[in-house]
Amino acid sequence: KTQADKLRAEARTKFDATSDKLDAVAIADSMTTEGLRFQSLLTEGAGPAATSVIDGKLRLHVGSQPLQWAEGHVAPSALLINDKSSVVLGDVANDIENNQPFSYGAWIHLTNDNTAGAILAKMHDGGDYRGFDLWLEGNRIGTHIIHRWQEDALKVVANKPLAKNQWHHVFVTYNGSGTPQGLK
Repeated sequence: KTQADKLRAEARTKFDATSDKLDAVAIADSMTTEGLRFQSLLTEGAGPAATSVIDGKLRLHVGSQPLQWAEGHVAPSALLINDKSSVVLGDVANDIENNQPFSYGAWIHLTNDNTAGAILAKMHDGGDYRGFDLWLEGNRIGTHIIHRWQEDALKVVANKPLAKNQWHHVFVTYNGSGTPQGLK
């Protein structure tokens, strides 16, 4: 084993020993919100709605179907989304430009092979599909940053598919460069 492998294994052991003691709400409360435009923990665990903080204001969101909850990974509960359900978050980050840096992501748990569909999306149907998204194609993570489809758009898809039946933290950072290399 390399030194990096040993350090990685040691860090994983320490993390696993403490991760069951983590409280998602306490962690969220302790994080800085400077520059944060949107946050939704999706850990309510019961009820017909999910809450979010959008530009510093608490908002309530109702699903397209009655919301379903499952066992979570970083919290006791997690919102269960399938091909028949969605949560519309409304006016979020309408003013983000393709030359501005921003980030977005989610914890996801795939239960099937060859999963496809949106994890989160902020697209304007009537405006050249302007916006951004995070989606799956054959269990591979993909993202778009679109100013005008197809003339001014980025599309990046991961090479390796995600394994099913385990949790994955998927996150996109974009540096505002307008290039695929600006997406990580």
